[in-house]
Parts: sequence; structure tokens; C-alpha cells
Amino acid sequence: MNQNNCNMKNILKFSIIGMVLACCSINEGYGQFVDGQNIQELNTPYIFVNPVARIGRTINLSIDFGQEQRTLDMRSTGLLDKDGKPLKFNSIVQGLNYLHSYGYILDETIVDPTGGVIYVLTQTF
Repeated sequence: MNQNNCNMKNILKFSIIGMVLACCSINEGYGQFVDGQNIQELNTPYIFVNPVARIGRTINLSIDFGQEQRTLDMRSTGLLDKDGKPLKFNSIVQGLNYLHSYGYILDETIVDPTGGVIYVLTQTF
């Protein structure tokens, strides 16, 4: 029994380390895109950011930089990884900090009539 407990502890320890490393690698600069454009190459001084709730505890970010938007289609507004999958964040603060690493700073917060919040970010060139 003691041997099994030791093995289970090692499996749990390495699983946790693996999950932490996987979470940290999400935010590496391997190409984050909005509507097919690399977020580092958006040549716009302002973007609107809306958190989009997901099932579970994570959110995605919907970003409006003036592009044509297709209704209910995260491919036109979602912040996507290099494989076209939405990046997941634990909170809006994590998402805003992530965008800050790409040169965006929070300029204003707007509460829309439906109760949602729009975060206006400016790009520091």
C-alpha cells in the first residue's frame, strides 16, 4: 500500500507540473490572431475588448478593431492561437494583462445597455 501511495503522489505531482507548464505556454508569442491578423501587427490605436463567458470557469476575448464582424462567429472577433482555437483566460484581468504584454493599455471601461462591459484599450506604439 505504501508503494502505491508513493506512486500516486508522483503521478499527481508530475500531472500538476505538466498542467502548469501547459498553462504558461499558452501565452507564449507563437502567433495570436484576430480575424486572421496577428495581434502584434494591428495598426490601430484603439481596440474594444469584450469578455465572452464559456462553460466552466474560463473566458475568451472578443476583440473589435474595426474589422467586418460576422454575427456569433468567434473567428472574426475572437483572440485565437496559431491553430485557430480561442485563447482561454481565467479572468478578464488575466486577459487584459495578456494584451498589455502586446503593448495595449486600458483606456476606458464602458457599461453597455445590456449590462455587459466593454474595455477600450489603446496601443502604445
